[in-house]
Amino acid sequence: MDIKEVITNFVISINELGIDKRLLVDEIRKSEEYKNINPKIKPIIDKIYDNVLLAP
Repeated sequence: MDIKEVITNFVISINELGIDKRLLVDEIRKSEEYKNINPKIKPIIDKIYDNVLLAP
C-alpha cells in the first residue's frame, strides 16, 4: 500500500465516522507526539493536514 492510498483510506474513514476534521487536526497539533515530530518531517505532515484533511 502506498502513502497516497493510506492517506485516502484515512480521510475516507474520518468522513464515514463523521469526525470533525478541524477539531481532529487541532487536537493532533496539541499532542505531545506531534510536538516531538522531527522538524524536517513536520512541514510535510502539516501540508497533509491542511491540503487533504482540511480541504473544502
